[in-house]
Amino acid sequence: MQRHHHESLRQRKQTERAKMDAVRSVARVADLLVATVDGGVQELYINEKRIELEARALLATIAWYRKQTDQWLAATNAINCLEVSCRTVKGSGSSSRKKMETADDHEYCYYYYEEQASSVAVGALTMANTGTNSCIGTLLLMMMIDGALCCS
Repeated sequence: MQRHHHESLRQRKQTERAKMDAVRSVARVADLLVATVDGGVQELYINEKRIELEARALLATIAWYRKQTDQWLAATNAINCLEVSCRTVKGSGSSSRKKMETADDHEYCYYYYEEQASSVAVGALTMANTGTNSCIGTLLLMMMIDGALCCS
């Protein structure tokens, strides 16, 4: 009977050990599963943030290119206006030059072209103040003044 009792205690201890090992194994598997899921969620979160930052950078780049395009279109329009204005000044200067015969008339021509250059400069300043890049506005102003004086 004692032997049976010892055998029964031994089996009970062995069963308890096996049960404890099983609980530890299940806990370890659960921890590994949680760690794997957490790692996947963390990776997804990082990827989401990376994509969000790239989208913001792309939007900023698009806005920059849109602004550049608008500036180039404004500059092109200003140059086209300059060309038309220069042709107008040149045409009026040519017709006026043909009519002038005396030295007094030549002096009138000089003042007339100065007046034309200042009105063209005012136009260039207006274009520069309406959203055209300040460097482009300054360049156009210089070109318009030169054009008005050189179109003669």
